Amino acid sequence: MTRCATRSDSAPAELSLFRLWAVLTAVTLAAIAGFSAEPARAAPIDCLPMQQPLVRIPEIVSNSGILHGTILLNDELQRIAFRTPPQSVPGDLTQRTASTCFAQYMRAYHVGGEPLPPPGSVSDPVPGPVLRARVGDIIELTFLNQINPADFGNSIDMDLKRGQPGVTGCDEVGGGIYPGNDKFPDCFHGSTTGNIHFHGTHTNPNSTGDNVLIQLRPSNEQQDGANAVTAATYAQQFARFFAECEQQLRGNPLSEWPTSWDQLPKEYTDDQKARLQKYDAQSGQNLWGMNELSLISGGWPQYYIGAYPYCFQLPKYTGGTFPPPSGLQMGQSPGTHWYHAHKHGSTNINVQNGMSGVFIIEGAYDDALNAFYDKVPNWTGTQPVMLVNQLGVSPNKEYGGPGQTDKGPDFSVNGRLQPKITMYPGEVQMWRIANSSPRSTIYIPYLPEGFTWRQLAQDGVQLAPDNYDNSANRPLRIAPGNRVDLLVKAPPKSALPLAPLMVLPNVASAEITVVPNAQAIRYPGAPPPPVPLLWIETTGQGPEMQFIPKDKLAPLPLYLADIGDNEVQGRKTITFASARPGSAMQHTINNHQFNELPADYIKVDKINTTEEWTIVNNTAFQPIDHPFHIHINPFQVTEVFDPNQVVTNSNGRKVYKYVFDPDAKAPQCYINPLDKSTWKPCNQTTSSERIWWDVFPIPSGRNALDDNGKPILGPDQQPIMIGGYFKMRSRFDDFPGIFVLHCHILAHEDRGMMSIVAVQQPEKALMGVTHH
Repeated sequence: MTRCATRSDSAPAELSLFRLWAVLTAVTLAAIAGFSAEPARAAPIDCLPMQQPLVRIPEIVSNSGILHGTILLNDELQRIAFRTPPQSVPGDLTQRTASTCFAQYMRAYHVGGEPLPPPGSVSDPVPGPVLRARVGDIIELTFLNQINPADFGNSIDMDLKRGQPGVTGCDEVGGGIYPGNDKFPDCFHGSTTGNIHFHGTHTNPNSTGDNVLIQLRPSNEQQDGANAVTAATYAQQFARFFAECEQQLRGNPLSEWPTSWDQLPKEYTDDQKARLQKYDAQSGQNLWGMNELSLISGGWPQYYIGAYPYCFQLPKYTGGTFPPPSGLQMGQSPGTHWYHAHKHGSTNINVQNGMSGVFIIEGAYDDALNAFYDKVPNWTGTQPVMLVNQLGVSPNKEYGGPGQTDKGPDFSVNGRLQPKITMYPGEVQMWRIANSSPRSTIYIPYLPEGFTWRQLAQDGVQLAPDNYDNSANRPLRIAPGNRVDLLVKAPPKSALPLAPLMVLPNVASAEITVVPNAQAIRYPGAPPPPVPLLWIETTGQGPEMQFIPKDKLAPLPLYLADIGDNEVQGRKTITFASARPGSAMQHTINNHQFNELPADYIKVDKINTTEEWTIVNNTAFQPIDHPFHIHINPFQVTEVFDPNQVVTNSNGRKVYKYVFDPDAKAPQCYINPLDKSTWKPCNQTTSSERIWWDVFPIPSGRNALDDNGKPILGPDQQPIMIGGYFKMRSRFDDFPGIFVLHCHILAHEDRGMMSIVAVQQPEKALMGVTHH
């Protein structure tokens, strides 16, 4: 058994980020690999050595405008690392921790048709295949679910037994998860049902597109000891369907075909009906009845068994002006996107198991980079792709006692802990980083000494030229769901041939700095310690490279023009909140846990409408910047108010920027806790070229305290909480339908922090919609 330990016997209680970095760097082979409890009745196995070369993920690549392939979802034994024992005091480096590995059943995406690990063998985690397509391409994927529910013991789909004596519908583990608080469907459940969300795509959210309402259950049929439903089962039917889909979509970027279930092959729909009816008879469920309700209301059936076809296109904007007089209003942005499981109740556990992958969509953005770095053919296609995850076998805090994780598991990159990237002195590389972690933000304050960088894109959308220039060597905050494209340049001569890239795994900006005074951030615990994300080895030789000048970047697509004040046609306020542990409602949006009642939907009445939303965070009992994510359409941020923001005053002390003293002087600003109209940013500069996002952290709220640390009370004699917020503008263009917005801390989503968005949908179409 291999164990790697890190220890500091004399670390002070409060360390600066730099000093923490120095402590960890001194221990060259540090292993801070934190996951959940040591599983019971499991023998440890050898861990892989760290600092191994970055794994190159298998790819499915488009050809002649079609990305065609099979993604297989199965479960297998994998080598997974656990921190033993977990740190009882987060951030206390005086504690000895070790990385210990166990064989665990994990759910995983694979390239269909490629060899799988032999039954009973132990493999190492690898993310789902990289999907590499181009703007304008049509995506054709056969999705197979071959999970064996028997491999997961008490963590199977308890919702299928809901209604039986003593069964709540939630996974029952160790006496229940969050007993008394979580109620079906807002609890952990349904972990063997699969689907795919194509995160970052501007496409059809319905039928066989980016439809997160689809629920594909595994088939229980066996043949020769294997799952009887394979790619061959529906090969002929799906081939005809994909051929028809190509004809319907090609040449019309607004097409959403198929629009009705009878446009799928009849042999497939008849077979699915028979399988579901048989399944219902055996399980006492009514999945086919739910499908019939959807069909009657004009909706799309949600329940399937064994296999499902995805077919949609990545619309290419060809208009010569913006806005165009008609047709497609917005195109698919080329860049780094990703895909992952999105079944309510099991999104966290499935993504934490490894059900995620990178989706690279190429276009003029890549063409400009390849033209500049022309000494390597298809340069962008050769550059490192990094899918970051926090691999584990249970949602955080699912198990109590000493196995509970502290501040969340450490990061894996392409399935490995602390891998190594090799660069030669003076080389420029393009790093595509997708944070698929179900919980933690990756905060990168700096790269190793001598390394410089520029940010090319955010969330799969390229930055405006001036924003690219201004990004030089700036710290990066990559929240769960965020992607960044970086140009990284190695120094001519490295002081450390092998150096760690240190990151903070925080969930809130307030965790980065703790201010010990009366106006302090008074959250329990300490900031999380920095951990190595990966290592950079500087070796070899080659021609010195330069950062691409901003005038050589691809021109911004016309549809990425800033959203002006005159475009806004509607406004909404969306409020996220996490109540204190033990309260009846843990995670809510607009005071509701997720449900499927049309009255609670967030409605946009008309397609091609622009709205401005204020996204509020009323969580204040601990620092949680809920990462807001909405599907289908990106957005621009126009205003941010972080009541916990910290600044350095003239005495060099770190203090709150927003204070309750009317005589406050810059850089501090006065806000009146009794007057909500003053709860807004001061001294905020705005750019004429805003960044586009599809995930943005909502700043945590703050409890209003007086100089003695006592709560300030409102007229109702209740303590005042000042919510953080940001304002966003989005064009709800091109594709009407039903999709979702949610917190991208996925355990929060599974436990209720999600809402359905209905764009130009009649009331009848909302009947029969479920997501559990």
